[in-house]
Amino acid sequence: MHRRFSAARAALLPLTAFAALATVAANAANAAVALAPAARPDKGDCDGDNGWRLELPECSAVGSTVTVCMSGPANAIGGFYASLGDGPTRTNCGILCLDFPPIVAVQFQFDGEGNYCLEDELPEDLELIGTVIYAQFLTCKPAGVSNQASLEIIEDLAPGDFVTFKQDALGVNCEGLGGPACRVEEWFDLLFPNGVILGDQDGVDGDGEFAIVFTSPSAIAKFLPDDGPVAELVSDLVDPVETPAGAFAAELLAAKLNFALDQAGAYDDLKLRVPKKIGDLELKSGVNRDLIGYTVAEMIAICDLALSGALGEGDLDINGDGELDAYLTDLSDALKEINKNFDSGGVNLGNLKYR
Repeated sequence: MHRRFSAARAALLPLTAFAALATVAANAANAAVALAPAARPDKGDCDGDNGWRLELPECSAVGSTVTVCMSGPANAIGGFYASLGDGPTRTNCGILCLDFPPIVAVQFQFDGEGNYCLEDELPEDLELIGTVIYAQFLTCKPAGVSNQASLEIIEDLAPGDFVTFKQDALGVNCEGLGGPACRVEEWFDLLFPNGVILGDQDGVDGDGEFAIVFTSPSAIAKFLPDDGPVAELVSDLVDPVETPAGAFAAELLAAKLNFALDQAGAYDDLKLRVPKKIGDLELKSGVNRDLIGYTVAEMIAICDLALSGALGEGDLDINGDGELDAYLTDLSDALKEINKNFDSGGVNLGNLKYR
């Protein structure tokens, strides 16, 4: 269940004070619990109770959509709170790691599976950049408190914030010349002790799902680039020079290298947003509309399944909902957009965003 709030319905709070859910706020008088500012206990455990879980992006850019998802007791009524400080504040249902008064207090009810999500867009207000919002929810019947989560409002992505490299830059021998291929060579043994595995993550095992394994940087250099016709694998392969998967396998290999090197910090000296990882960015444009919203990490996992043959042929159901979503060409094109979006660190093509 998603609930979108509007200014017409909300008890508005100053925009400069509230950046996590933009112009939304429910009347605190309707919230599920009473907050007691007079009682300020020592801060305790902010990890929350087992079974009460809050998911919130670590950061979101001005003008982007923020999605908050909660899980807890099925059908229970709860209160979601956001604050500019991390408390603590005592309530009649538990201690919140939030300052009083909250800038947002929303009453909600979990569905029959114990899930509830809400979303809204952040305003295009540069004064919000750097603001940190702390959030938590609780229920009273049964009593329980979620983990505390925080969200930082940041500038939109710009050239230099991240770096990626295309197939041709990754598919050369290092030979001491520098460049991304030398980073692959330097980090390969640490990041890929069993080789880079594309497709079936069990590797070469003789089952009905297939894999490609690259055992060395030189094998990668011999394989990349490849812009041939897209297809799934029909057998296991080790250090191939070409494959029946064509550009699909090549773009997946490049995406895996970009993802792994960035995750490990091998690109940190090339980008401005060092703590942030490209795997957490999500597709927002330039791809099949059914792929919008998937993160880079999720896209790589989906493409592994598709390449292995696990998702079948033709139009594929990539999320298991029984509906057909995308062809292999769509997946290959999405990987290509990921690999070129921050090409060499000097551009941002705008097809990725923070969650």
